[in-house]
Amino acid sequence: FARILDDQADEDSAAPWDPPEWHHWIDSLAHPNSFREIGCLSGIRAALSDSVSRYAIPLSVLHELIDGVASDLRENGRLKDWTELRRYCYCVASTIGVGCLHIWGNSEEAQYSPAALQAAENCGIAFQLTNILRDLVEDAKRSRSYIPDEDLLRFGIDPSVWLVSLRNQSSMDTLRMTRVIQLYAERAAGHFDAGWKTVDSLCLEGRRMFSLMWSTYRCILEEIERDPLAVLQKRVSPNWLSKLNLAASHFLTPLYERKRRHQAGTPRPVIDGNLSTDCIRRVAVIGGGLAGCNAAIHLRRHGLQVDLYEAKKRLGGRVGSFWDDQAKEYYDYCQHVGMKCCHELQRWIRETNQQEDWKEQRELHFLAGAGKQITVRALPLPAPFHLGSLLWNWPNLRWFDRIGIARALLDLIRMKPTADLDRQLAIDWLKTKSQSARSLTNFWETILISALGEQLDRVTLGATRKVLVDGFAATRDAFHLLVPKKPLSELVDEKMRSRLLELGVQVRDGTSIHQVESRCRSQVDVSTRDGSRGSYDAVLVAIPWYQASKWIEGFAPGQIVPLESSPITGVHTWWDRPWLNSPHAILVNRFCQWVFPAPGSAGVAGSRASVSRGGETYYQIVISGSRELPRGDPNSIIDAVKQDLSDVFPAAAVATLLRGRVVTDPNAVFSVNPSSPEGRLSGERFADQGIYLAGDWTDTGWPATMEGALRSGVLAAESILRAFGVPARIRSTD
Repeated sequence: FARILDDQADEDSAAPWDPPEWHHWIDSLAHPNSFREIGCLSGIRAALSDSVSRYAIPLSVLHELIDGVASDLRENGRLKDWTELRRYCYCVASTIGVGCLHIWGNSEEAQYSPAALQAAENCGIAFQLTNILRDLVEDAKRSRSYIPDEDLLRFGIDPSVWLVSLRNQSSMDTLRMTRVIQLYAERAAGHFDAGWKTVDSLCLEGRRMFSLMWSTYRCILEEIERDPLAVLQKRVSPNWLSKLNLAASHFLTPLYERKRRHQAGTPRPVIDGNLSTDCIRRVAVIGGGLAGCNAAIHLRRHGLQVDLYEAKKRLGGRVGSFWDDQAKEYYDYCQHVGMKCCHELQRWIRETNQQEDWKEQRELHFLAGAGKQITVRALPLPAPFHLGSLLWNWPNLRWFDRIGIARALLDLIRMKPTADLDRQLAIDWLKTKSQSARSLTNFWETILISALGEQLDRVTLGATRKVLVDGFAATRDAFHLLVPKKPLSELVDEKMRSRLLELGVQVRDGTSIHQVESRCRSQVDVSTRDGSRGSYDAVLVAIPWYQASKWIEGFAPGQIVPLESSPITGVHTWWDRPWLNSPHAILVNRFCQWVFPAPGSAGVAGSRASVSRGGETYYQIVISGSRELPRGDPNSIIDAVKQDLSDVFPAAAVATLLRGRVVTDPNAVFSVNPSSPEGRLSGERFADQGIYLAGDWTDTGWPATMEGALRSGVLAAESILRAFGVPARIRSTD
């Protein structure tokens, strides 16, 4: 019936399609005496009537299906907003799912339960959004656009131009078009996650059929996610390998059972429709760091009104730069780098138009005593064997040390990540793996202290596994560094602010929050210290742990265990000549851990970018977990740095250190010690009061990194959207 109905509406015939006539035909299924034949439906009348009667399928399902298809005949071929699109998707797709639930439901209770109906509705929306993305060009040629005008305008696209561009494949702004397609791919993915719960309400026979259909549509969406602009060139479909996998995993019972067990173990979100209305929701984001700004970007992308509050006059939180009067340059407080395994960081770079401002470094440069340098690059082998040269060439290790480290690394790779690993000290586990003192100081400390910002005897096994497996072993390029070519004050404040304003986020910097008061789940009041007050549907608190712990204690006493901070020191040095001949240096078992040239420098001796306007050559030395450094005595730290560098770099021994500056952030990162899981709250901990949490310290599965902060913002945005009945899977696929 649905197939015939859709074809009838799409036909270009002399006789116009008459929806009221079809409604009357549906009513006649229950009242045979008023029967009125429609030629194209004569062949299915008996079967449809029998199915409706036998399975108690509500006729309202078929009526809504007709209404949905009839809306394709709207005059201008466009939709106004997400509410209209959601209604359309429900009518043309979710109704079919609800009808099928009556046929394949595992019990009468399951057929009519709100949870089952909600899951079927979400699944239908997921399928239809996938169809809409796949058929963008085909629909445009019929003068139809299912992407709402509201969303197109938010991304700077004229709805009338959108249709013409799709139809003629001309004058397209590919960046904006990509962003629109990505937005709806995220919404489709969110509905897929929520829609999978339909399987719980199906009988045994229906589950395999549903799984095949769900997996096929999800496969199409994954193809679109990989290349959003592919929908402009062809009708996207699974490739032959994906089709083979789909067939094997559903027609061969053992493979199907394994797939079903895997999907059953995957957490699926629960969509709370209680807060879903047609009005535009207002959200306050408190905190202009990476977490808060990233959440604000994604909430606004999905159409919510967002006010961003930040007490400082700049954005970026703990990420920022200072101005040096003598050099007349900005320098980062502490060097921040990412890795290729940081998917949210890479997406944030693209989202804020910073692609040209970051340099991917595909090699790691290690140095040991006496200037011995090791350059590590990926071998032409599959992961994790691509980094075999890293272990083979690591300095100051004996052959049995290397074998022991290799065995421990393989055990980490095979280890299943569990919550217990975050409560176990890495050092205890390493000792059970017979790691020698030489291995601990030369290999494990060198990698883990700089990656986690904490001493080896304090970090957990879970954090250790995260660094070594995700950061090095997972893929061939996971270890590649992403290094900013400009000061972070420009990238984080200026460019991120520009993107926020472009989207329409209200940035209220220089505004301190006095109080957040939850009146009910859908009304939270925010008052500022200057006396202003606003009411919001949700509030996201994205402040650091050392501030959040005090706020939460006053708001919800006894519900948080304060996290311990770990300091990181950046020693800024200016020399009379360059002495570093690589883009960076990682020092093995030394007082200094990392050396970086000035932003934008290639790290080559004599590079113009490494020489300041005052004629000095700048290098930053990073010392993580620096709680043992003498306080209030920067000169002794600078002297120790000079001596340590002279022992490793012969050129530094003869260079003159003109001046230095020591910047220590006592709250640079939270300590990933065994007590940290108790203080890492879920972003939804207070969602029942309309208050959400974000920050690198929340439960993201990542240590204190830019990636962790950005990921927390994405998770918070997903939670808020889900509460408003707009499920979206925004997070990048790991």
